[in-house]
Amino acid sequence: MLVLAVVVAIAAGSALFLAGRSRDSIQPDGRDGSTAPIAGTRSATLYFSDRDGRGLVPEERELPEPDDFEARVEGVLGALVAGPRVGDALPVLPESARLLRVFFDSDTGTLYADFDAALVRDHPGGSTAEWKTWSAMVRTLRANFSEVRRLQLLIQGEPIETLAGHFDASRPVDLDTWQ
Repeated sequence: MLVLAVVVAIAAGSALFLAGRSRDSIQPDGRDGSTAPIAGTRSATLYFSDRDGRGLVPEERELPEPDDFEARVEGVLGALVAGPRVGDALPVLPESARLLRVFFDSDTGTLYADFDAALVRDHPGGSTAEWKTWSAMVRTLRANFSEVRRLQLLIQGEPIETLAGHFDASRPVDLDTWQ
């Protein structure tokens, strides 16, 4: 009986920890609800679709700069999810998509970006839209985090085959060789 009580307590604690790091705690402006100390702000370059639908345009934004690397990445990707604030740029991710968390493997330079199912479910589809989503994430990461060499998308903690049927998402994408 004591063993069962310990198992239940551990499971409940794990569930509360994971719930505390859910997308609901990452604000649309890129701030997360973590207790990572904030050192100040930094300028970040985010990439969005241009109005003509032919390419990407950069947007500079001041974002909080927590001391924790993964929290900084969450802030930048959270701002990308929130969409553009100025100019004629258009979002590259579905409005309903939520970033759940990121994990960084410093040995391989691989960033794992874990989104909720809305990223795939509500993606507009088509090769151009999928290319823009991937390219915006890749260019945004490359512009802001030299440590990140690869990006692996996850949906609710699991790898996916493809985002919208046109590009392989089953393996990490190399940021330097992305199309």
